[in-house]
Amino acid sequence: AGSATIITTLLNYFAINQKRIVIAQPGYSLFDYHCKTYGIPYEPWLLTLALEFDFENLPPLDEKSVLMITSPNNPTGNTIREKELKELLIAFPQSLIVLDAVYTEFSDADHTRLINDFSNLIVLRSFSKAFPVAGLRIGYLCAQASLTALIRNLMLLFALTPFSQLFAQEVLFDAAFQKVNQQKTHPTTV
Repeated sequence: AGSATIITTLLNYFAINQKRIVIAQPGYSLFDYHCKTYGIPYEPWLLTLALEFDFENLPPLDEKSVLMITSPNNPTGNTIREKELKELLIAFPQSLIVLDAVYTEFSDADHTRLINDFSNLIVLRSFSKAFPVAGLRIGYLCAQASLTALIRNLMLLFALTPFSQLFAQEVLFDAAFQKVNQQKTHPTTV
């Protein structure tokens, strides 16, 4: 029911399981807001003054750590490069990295396919940004099967309305709708 619901569910789960949450900032304000509202401790990973990811000042990560990154970032517009994301995933294989990638359709960088190679990566996506359906609240999570099975158990079964679910199923399998949407989000340059 929207990527926001997935984010709050994940943050609650991490807090209950005493995970050390590290959030790249500035980033999507819901991370900070939810943690502060519910008293969930987290460490900020501040971007540089040029609004780039500051790998030299990344807090140390271990098997109890979860790193949350928004890329493409709202509000800064920066994007983590695939090489940098891979380096993080390889350097910290016991840490979970959550990539909030709901603006992927407006970027040239789509890191979703990396879930096939890394069991410590969760990618959040949404229909709300790429498709003109924000009110339907349709978000989704991409990860390897072991993670999706765990997270599926955390989500409320009735969180997605039947109308939203039907719409998502139709959109996913409608080639004409997909083609029109692709042209809107990635127009060709003449």
